[in-house]
Amino acid sequence: MYKYGVVIAVTFFVVLGLCLSLPAMVVKGVMLKPKEIVLEINVPPDIKQGYDKYTNVGELIVNKDYAWILVKAEGEVSGDLKIAVNPVIYMEDTRIPMPCAFFNTKTCVRAMVLIPGYDVPLKIAKGKYPVSVEVNWIKEAGSETLKLKFKVVESEKSPSLT
Repeated sequence: MYKYGVVIAVTFFVVLGLCLSLPAMVVKGVMLKPKEIVLEINVPPDIKQGYDKYTNVGELIVNKDYAWILVKAEGEVSGDLKIAVNPVIYMEDTRIPMPCAFFNTKTCVRAMVLIPGYDVPLKIAKGKYPVSVEVNWIKEAGSETLKLKFKVVESEKSPSLT
């Protein structure tokens, strides 16, 4: 009787271990390395607008024939900084402009068109893509630090523009 109890306990723990390790073994369809790209930009008090380029800050990996992706951006400022930020994401030959991705100013003007990869999902083929970011900003007031975070999310389906 004792022998069967030990066999059942060992089997239970083996199955439990396999179940717990299964999510780590599953390969995601789309991965950004690092999981989130974080940029910190010091905005001087005497400059009203600026431009910064960050080359090879990450890598997008698509592990299936193709995927539909969206790039999401978040921003935060320290101090009394009032700023509008218009980044552009580059993945090899793919360019994703992100007008007004972050702003805490009174207004931010953008053309009202749907931008693939920003407003609607963008189809991207299997492969590895180096990621670079260009950040254009216009300051309304203040100075301090701007922190931008970028993530790539996989969309379930293609955009329907009907």
